[in-house]
Amino acid sequence: MIRVLGLAVMLGALALGLSTAGAGGDEKPKKKFDAETLFKKLDKNMDGKLTKDEFLQMANRFKDDEEKAAKAKEFLGKKFDELDTDKKGYLTLDQFKQFKPFPGKKKSDDK
Repeated sequence: MIRVLGLAVMLGALALGLSTAGAGGDEKPKKKFDAETLFKKLDKNMDGKLTKDEFLQMANRFKDDEEKAAKAKEFLGKKFDELDTDKKGYLTLDQFKQFKPFPGKKKSDDK
């Protein structure tokens, strides 16, 4: 269970990194998950759909660690299958927006 949570945190950091990658200037990185920006970066053929292969690109972040990459692909593969509710083999932006890269994270106004 701890490994799954650790992997989920790493994937969340990956998603955050991909959503802010390429931001120029001296701007501070965005602190929240930007599903639309990440979707566009992953949609390599720009057809407005994410195939499973495109979705699994998020695991490439761990290419230097085969074990983490394998776990990430397994986790993401399961997530893709959950998000692809109509079983068409691709995700729309609306379906992708249901992806929660920070599972279990609670919003807190007490800071």
